[in-house]
Amino acid sequence: GASAMPLHDFACAGAAAGVATAFGAPLGGVLFAAEELGSVRPLGGRTLLYAFMAAMSASTAVKHIDLNGANRLTLFALAKPTMEWRAWEMGAFLTIGVLSGLIGVAFVKVNLWCTSKRRACQEVGRLWLM
Repeated sequence: GASAMPLHDFACAGAAAGVATAFGAPLGGVLFAAEELGSVRPLGGRTLLYAFMAAMSASTAVKHIDLNGANRLTLFALAKPTMEWRAWEMGAFLTIGVLSGLIGVAFVKVNLWCTSKRRACQEVGRLWLM
């Protein structure tokens, strides 16, 4: 008789089909599923074959159903820019980048501090923040 397909195979195929449909990238869907679900458990060749078939089927269905009349793999499109960026905008981009970097540094430092406090409390048998 036919053996039942494990649920993680279904999850892998579904994730691959979903990403392939959302972004019009069948191979990207398979790679996403292999990366994300492969970190939880090892994926076999059969599972990757299912994922590839699901991604290709989903992408082909979206292209042939042609919901928006554009005959494309994606259901959305970005508008073409009407003008190029201006030089003064670089200051805003630079400021946002520097501030984001500083916030990231602060987050990491606070995280390290909290981790050291939690570990110190664990060593003496106390709960952190209590």
